[in-house]
Amino acid sequence: MKTVGVVIPIYNVEKYLRECLDSVVNQTYKNLQVVLVNDGSTDENSLNIAKEYTLKDERFILFDKENGGQSTARNVGIEYFSGDFCFNIINEELQVDKHQLVEFSIKNNNSRAIHKIYKSSNYFANKKEAINFKNPNIDFIVFLDPDDYWTLDCIEECVKRSDNMDIVWFDYQMFYDNIEEKHYKHKTNLTKSQMQIYEYYKPEKITSMQWLERCLKIQADLPFWCVCGGVYSFAYLQKIKLKFLDGLIHEDVHFGMLLFAQAKHIYVFPKVLYYYRIRSASTASYDKITTKANIAPYIEHLCDVFDGDVKAAKEYHAKSSIFLNAWHIREFIAKEYDKEKGKLLEEAFFMFLYFWYFDFVELKHDPRRIKELFREHKPIYECNHKRYPEFDFFCKYGLVRYRIQKQLSYRIGYVLTRAKIYNFYLIPFRLILEFIKFKMEKNKKKLPKLDEYPDFNDVNRVKNHLSYLIGEALIKSIKQWYLGKPLILPFAWYAIYKKKKIKKSDYKKQVAHKPYFILPDHTLLNISKYKKAMQSSLSIYSKFNDASRAINTDIICDYAFCTSKDQWSWWMVDLLDTYFLEKIRILNVKNTFLRSSMRDIKIYVSIDNTQWTLIPQNFYIWKYNNFECDVVISNRVEARYIKILLERKVLSLSKVEVFKKRKKGYIISSKPDGLGMRIASILVGMYLAKKMNFEFGFLWHNSIDLAFMGITQSCKDEKLNYLGNCMDEVDIVFGESFIEQYFLPSEGLEYSHGNAIRKDKRTFEYLTDQENFEKEWGWYSTDILPNLWIEDCKESECLHEIQQIYTTINFSKQYQDILIKVQDDIAKLQAKFIALHIRGGDIIFSNIRKAPSFTPVIERLFPYEIALEIAIKELDKNNNIVVFGQDLNANQELVDYLKSFKQYNHLKILDISSFIDPNYTEMQRAFFEINFMSKAEKIYSAKESVFSKLAMMISGSNKLISFHDIFSKDEQ
Repeated sequence: MKTVGVVIPIYNVEKYLRECLDSVVNQTYKNLQVVLVNDGSTDENSLNIAKEYTLKDERFILFDKENGGQSTARNVGIEYFSGDFCFNIINEELQVDKHQLVEFSIKNNNSRAIHKIYKSSNYFANKKEAINFKNPNIDFIVFLDPDDYWTLDCIEECVKRSDNMDIVWFDYQMFYDNIEEKHYKHKTNLTKSQMQIYEYYKPEKITSMQWLERCLKIQADLPFWCVCGGVYSFAYLQKIKLKFLDGLIHEDVHFGMLLFAQAKHIYVFPKVLYYYRIRSASTASYDKITTKANIAPYIEHLCDVFDGDVKAAKEYHAKSSIFLNAWHIREFIAKEYDKEKGKLLEEAFFMFLYFWYFDFVELKHDPRRIKELFREHKPIYECNHKRYPEFDFFCKYGLVRYRIQKQLSYRIGYVLTRAKIYNFYLIPFRLILEFIKFKMEKNKKKLPKLDEYPDFNDVNRVKNHLSYLIGEALIKSIKQWYLGKPLILPFAWYAIYKKKKIKKSDYKKQVAHKPYFILPDHTLLNISKYKKAMQSSLSIYSKFNDASRAINTDIICDYAFCTSKDQWSWWMVDLLDTYFLEKIRILNVKNTFLRSSMRDIKIYVSIDNTQWTLIPQNFYIWKYNNFECDVVISNRVEARYIKILLERKVLSLSKVEVFKKRKKGYIISSKPDGLGMRIASILVGMYLAKKMNFEFGFLWHNSIDLAFMGITQSCKDEKLNYLGNCMDEVDIVFGESFIEQYFLPSEGLEYSHGNAIRKDKRTFEYLTDQENFEKEWGWYSTDILPNLWIEDCKESECLHEIQQIYTTINFSKQYQDILIKVQDDIAKLQAKFIALHIRGGDIIFSNIRKAPSFTPVIERLFPYEIALEIAIKELDKNNNIVVFGQDLNANQELVDYLKSFKQYNHLKILDISSFIDPNYTEMQRAFFEINFMSKAEKIYSAKESVFSKLAMMISGSNKLISFHDIFSKDEQ
């Protein structure tokens, strides 16, 4: 059994720590070794709570150290598991038979300033063991922050997927604790997880190269980070010698990027296993409230350097930490990383590595010598440097926003907007001081015109800051004093403030487009390749003058074509025939600074190159930091010509693709029910897709719609023993190829029982007509056999085809082994049999019984009295019987009772439980039973049981008999 090491740094989290540690103690996976590192907490109870849990759980060990920051605390955990510490027992009078904490000190070099180490005496068999205490060996390591918590199956789910993996990467969900919405609502990193940002939605195995390619595609505004979002092979971590950067924050960037960049095997598991608390007074200070109280002791020296200015010290700590993360990543790329991968890593995160730090030149205090390092901080690879000539410009002149912020208007406005009532009297002195500073700094260096700055688009944004507007109003009023403008200045300020508030309110009210389903690329056909392209003009500065490059080449250069700056710059493609268009994809230039103008493009389509139709802006989906635009037309428009126009600007793009659908529509299975309905819906969906020449896809949510009624819960005690309806994750059930081909992202889709498609009698012709579609893309699948609601569909042919489809499904190794066991057990049985599927279990024992008129209760219940009647009739015909059902005790009693009749001694009367592997999960058992049941000669069941209906589908013939068809209501 693999051992997982857990590292939890602790600093002033008494309010949250119990919730965190309870989620560790109660993990379903028990083979854990847990390191708590108290990083010099100054609150009343953090250390005491840590001691309490260490005392009562012998898997825990507690390090109490001097405050050094979260990164040093995590490094203590890594070093402990690496065997870097030698321990010296402190309490020599120890009696291990007493329930107490054993205290240790560090015998060797104590560079981490560890005061004491605590371990429960229950861990040791005798005093000698305590004296010779060493670190345990672990297979994996995982990090957990003390104000967050895990789902109780977090480690179990990861260990299941850990074979031969360097990283098992899982998803997290943010929740907001006593923090105003304005601090997180419009910040991507506080509303989307890393998996959502990087668009991983299905379980898959990837390499570091695939991760790099995804990073290049996404072009995220922020760097990649990962610490608490994965379980990591400890051997891998030791091999790459990766630790956290001591004394810094945002250390998850350096750690995460180097961790993923060097991994050979990464398991992406996009299930939420971690709950991430966004709160005030955390390391990240999401609400930006800065006080002396929330300054950690290890950076108090920075406050002294900044003359007691807590805000300046904390800002320096944050900015310098981010830069030093970038510095160490650059050093890794330059000195340790593979050259080809290094080029990709530098390109993917070029903005973060080089463009975030130009304000450091203004630092007055620099205890970490950032300015010296920044002078050496240059792009490594020439190909990436050439792409961004702006870097050299900014090194010389800085960013345009810093230039605006140095203007007098902004500076005095900043003083005014940051003033507090209690120090209002200081405003005149501060304004005078700011004016003097401005005069002294003015004209030190000749600067370019504002419109010559590569980031000129930021000018209006910065000039719209409240500080600039307030300061500009003050300067104008002083210049026009003779008109009495200073007298109305307060009213002008109020008007500015009110206008800003209204704009902010309007921005908050903006509602994002309702997400809709976008067809995956593999279902589309690029109809623009090798067609005829042209452009309005040729730029004399462009090294490429062929418009067709945009449609005929892969993205190997920074751009495909470039026009001159025309009144209307345009590029056009002639598709040589008319098509119904599904999507137009535009890939922007690689240089981030040149992309923003492309947001103004207009796209027209035409059939005859004479009459043109403008595609409305609400069809445009800009993403990946403006690198890609998908214009989703969804088969609404027929066209031959597509023209892209840009007014009074240079038009330059990397690639243009025009797509049509490969097939007419989609059938999507998205059942929220149990295993039987889901697989039945998948089989019906695949059958319909084949018959109608549609695409097929499915969703798989790990919950059941009737879970609130308790039907997922099993029960096993002295009186009851019945099975619930649990659900496994999609990668536990299906193989990689099936998931890769058919599994869909849930965005824009819903969980549907598929009632609409079978609402009325249909024909295949009706279903394939786009005018009749349930959704613009097609139909949701159902579990109901098509021959029951499609007029031109024969039952025998339908069942035969569904049986054939079932054999093509790629199940996971675990589920393939179950199918093999079914075949082996049937062969050993050497007898034909009748299946009795007695639906009881959840119908009787769950809360569903409280709704006696509910259809599942009426149509799914199979009383044992009736099952007994049927069994006797079949036994009298010399037929063997296998009993299936959720109520395991009742099944066994029925079998025992039937066996008590001597006249049936020559027959086989079996409970399916006798075939079940005891290691099966409930869902694996259900899968085994369904496939075993499919081998029966007849299947007796309730009127509406998809479990037995699925067995019939798998068998390929209608062998299902409802007891309702045998007994009338009066007879029942």
